[in-house]
Amino acid sequence: MAIKFENITVGKKLGLGFFLVLLMAALIAGAGINYIESLQNSIQKVNLSNQVNTEVNQAKYYRARFGASYDPADIKLNIVHIDNINNLVAQAKTLQWSAQDNKTLDSITSTIETYKQQRQNYLDAVNTKDQVRKSWSLEGTDQALAQLNTQLRAAGDSLSQQLLLADFQTKLMGVRYHLNDLLLERNKSAEEQLTDAINAAQTALTFLNMSLSVEQRDILTPVLSTMNHYEEQVLSYMPAYQKEMDSVKQMNDIAAALSDRITELLHEQLQQTDHN
Repeated sequence: MAIKFENITVGKKLGLGFFLVLLMAALIAGAGINYIESLQNSIQKVNLSNQVNTEVNQAKYYRARFGASYDPADIKLNIVHIDNINNLVAQAKTLQWSAQDNKTLDSITSTIETYKQQRQNYLDAVNTKDQVRKSWSLEGTDQALAQLNTQLRAAGDSLSQQLLLADFQTKLMGVRYHLNDLLLERNKSAEEQLTDAINAAQTALTFLNMSLSVEQRDILTPVLSTMNHYEEQVLSYMPAYQKEMDSVKQMNDIAAALSDRITELLHEQLQQTDHN
């Protein structure tokens, strides 16, 4: 038989009222805790997104510094900051994200791998360019020319040969000057001026070699060997440099794409935080 409310004792009414108050308080507290946890989760996501963005900017900075000075310490720091991004993304994946945000996180991971591959291509291009640059060394010619000069001066009757040697050495100085100019300017005009200087030096060397005795020509052999292939070595510099620049552009494009992914993630989390 149903019990009428008015027949319930005051004590039971108070107990029931107290129970209902406790139930409502528990429900409100549960909702509040859930809200706080959701808000904390959103804030943590925003902080992680900001940290990732900071690491990307640092990686860009040290790549640019390396391109300016080629200091190995700078590329090592670029590697450190890219690895930091991987660690932060791994940490982020332990949180709960929307399906779209999870896709963005996966995209960030794959973009980082692409960046690493392109960075290696870039370093290979830098190394190739450096090897080309090292092949320009004329130090091996200096000793031979000094030896020939000493012999010609000792002969006493070789004034014309001394003049031809002096002309070649002057032309060689022009080659060295235009080498430095090419390294500074890195354009077609500087390359053409250098090849003109090399051709002038090779012509002067030919006249000098023709004027020498067999013994003296033997002294000049290292110089002839160097100059015969010098223009070819010089002309391989600009393609190597251009390949380096192409690698830089590709790295920058990948880094920009990475920044876009992170901005997208950050924007989504800020919107979610505002909504909360």
